[in-house]
Amino acid sequence: MNYGDRDPDQERRSGPRVAAETRFKMEYNYRSSPRWQIQNRESDRVLIIRLRLRDVKLETTHEIWFRRKPKLENFWQDPLVQHELDHVRISSDPRLRKRFLELVGKPGKIELTLEPTDKVDAAFVRQAVQKHVANSFDQVSELASIRYRELDRLTRHGRSPVPAEFQRDILDLPTPENASHDASPDSSETK
Repeated sequence: MNYGDRDPDQERRSGPRVAAETRFKMEYNYRSSPRWQIQNRESDRVLIIRLRLRDVKLETTHEIWFRRKPKLENFWQDPLVQHELDHVRISSDPRLRKRFLELVGKPGKIELTLEPTDKVDAAFVRQAVQKHVANSFDQVSELASIRYRELDRLTRHGRSPVPAEFQRDILDLPTPENASHDASPDSSETK
């Protein structure tokens, strides 16, 4: 966590002056050993890459900045601290990792129509796989960014409470409507 004034350039880039901000950084890693072949279809050459990805990881780190350091007493109950932790909850939601894994592995294969000048070798295939993984990553990262903006819009940057449907659907938190059901010892519902 950081406290205090920010660089004026940062203030201009971030829009209106805010009391706090949470930034996330997502990174991915994977190992790949794809198999590939070229097929001739009508007048096209098509590269078919069978994805064989393993050790796929998506890791997220956070930096929280406060203009003024929150008071230590009742730190965890401070509405601004709670709001920034809601941002952390969004970008560290395990459903984002699950979605990334689904997007990366979903097609099972990549098909590319080749240009007549394309020279297909291991480097060409590696680049195609990297592009596929990067596109999947960009979708997940953008989803987290959209949810950050939506949280700020709905709560006016933490000045209003989080609506129940956002708590339930996005933050995956119990709401008054489902809290008693979730706490029931014989509930068989899984999340």
